[in-house]
Amino acid sequence: MVSKASQPQQVSHNHHYVSAGYLAQFTDKGTKKGLLCVLDFSEKKFDRKKPKEVASEVDYNLVESPNLTPDAYETAQGRFEGEAIRRIREICKSGMMLDEHSFSYIHNLIMLFIIKNPALRNARTRMQDTIYRQAMKLNTANQRIYEQSVDRAKKNGFISPHLNTPYEKAKDFVERGEFTIHIPSHSHVVTEMSAFNELLPFVAERYWSVMNVAIGAPDLITCDRPAPPQVNVDPIIFTISPRRALMGITSFRPPNEFEIDIGQVARINTDLLEQANNQIYSRNENITLLKENKIGIFDMRQIFPAQAGT
Repeated sequence: MVSKASQPQQVSHNHHYVSAGYLAQFTDKGTKKGLLCVLDFSEKKFDRKKPKEVASEVDYNLVESPNLTPDAYETAQGRFEGEAIRRIREICKSGMMLDEHSFSYIHNLIMLFIIKNPALRNARTRMQDTIYRQAMKLNTANQRIYEQSVDRAKKNGFISPHLNTPYEKAKDFVERGEFTIHIPSHSHVVTEMSAFNELLPFVAERYWSVMNVAIGAPDLITCDRPAPPQVNVDPIIFTISPRRALMGITSFRPPNEFEIDIGQVARINTDLLEQANNQIYSRNENITLLKENKIGIFDMRQIFPAQAGT
């Protein structure tokens, strides 16, 4: 018999950019075993799914290192997110603000959601693709520049010293542009974590409050981009359950806790609908939104045609 300790550890490949523990607060049961009502704009589909089935990509946080497992970053991040979700659950249960140290976990979680979102990665990939293609055109502008570039690449170990591609063939390859430039996941991870400490104060150095949905008012929703795309927006609104949200503001100190009514819920939900990449999530299929400055309750299927593909 082989002991568990001697068995190779299974590597995780389903990596969440919005943690399943966070999304669990919005399911019908309030747990990871519950179901979310999911409206997917890109797939033009309404469905009910478990948190583990959404807001994830294969090897999204992949690490390429001889000293670490491929899912080392995903695993470490999961441990931290677990601590942050525990603080969120405390707020969801009590409706009360936490002490500064406990709330700092939530600052960090919001920052993680901001920097590791696919929309930012896609924008960065497009920018790098443009830069690399332009550099390739410059390096094949004439035969002298091309040969000098190849010599430098060989000396620095970027290409094999035995590679001898004729200039005409290289120039034709670049001009046709029929190739894909791949940006590895670990490159994005390094960039994101480099920005983390620099940008965190924009989230942490605010006056934070708990927003409690008034009795009789409708539920809040969330989405696959639950934190704002930019850190300099004011206020930052971050929903943490159908009945609770957090507000971070820089201009004045609001009460630590206050109630929000149907109009404020409708505004927050509408903003999240516009903020989403491809999906919104709700505890039930009826959500409250603003349409033409009027409050309305909509079946998620009703709003789908207007949002499809956006």
